[in-house]
Amino acid sequence: MMKATKNILLTLVAGYALLTLAVYLLQRDLVFAPSLQRVFPQDVGLIGVEEVTLITSAQQRLFSWFGRAKPSQPTILFFHGNGGSVSGRRGKIQQLMDKGYGVFMVGYPGYGGSEGSPSEDTFIDAAKLSLRYLLDTGIEASDIVIYGSSLGTAVAVQLAAEHVARALVLEAPMSSVREIAQSQYPFLPVELLLKDPFLTVDYIARVQLPLLVVHGTADTVIPISSGRKLFEMANEPKIFHAVQDAGHNNLYDFHLVDILHTFLESDRVNE
Repeated sequence: MMKATKNILLTLVAGYALLTLAVYLLQRDLVFAPSLQRVFPQDVGLIGVEEVTLITSAQQRLFSWFGRAKPSQPTILFFHGNGGSVSGRRGKIQQLMDKGYGVFMVGYPGYGGSEGSPSEDTFIDAAKLSLRYLLDTGIEASDIVIYGSSLGTAVAVQLAAEHVARALVLEAPMSSVREIAQSQYPFLPVELLLKDPFLTVDYIARVQLPLLVVHGTADTVIPISSGRKLFEMANEPKIFHAVQDAGHNNLYDFHLVDILHTFLESDRVNE
């Protein structure tokens, strides 16, 4: 009886160890879900948008999309979420440009034909490279809005913590990947295993820009409590906009662009 119990315990321990190892080795496949295909703006009907190739310090090519702003309008430096690629944000780009905004949709390493591999470090490097590109083209920092969506909010906050811009906008933000992973895998030592924790909570208080946080009340991917947590930790001036009945991926169906426009035209941003 004792031997059978011991064998069961050993089997359970071995199974747990194998599961932990598998999660550790495969975690980036769980966090990042890129579309690998390189698509050009004209392939999806975007007019006035060009592909921009940036070269990283590792001599890898990143393919981003850039539509220029109309006179006196800011440029949105856009960091999208963990899935797909820049081409999957065609609708967002179009809506933003219809308002006159410029859009620089950042191509992440390993996404949409871009070279390299996705990780927190390579995403942050891509963010800094993209900001430098905009500044080098003659766009003033005061005419750049740093914008993050979902996982991209973690990238946006880290960039905004170190750089000057007109404002920071967070669409359905997460407090950290580590917190979400821990909630999904409460039986694993996530803090010890995670390679890319994206600890937005460690950076948000360092941001000194006007802040807009937009989150859907029906978001089942990143709960609105995560957005509120970040908002409470952030400095003024700041606005939190809870969108009633909106989920994680449909905020643009609930007039997010109009919410953004009102914010960018407000005294909080332009004082």
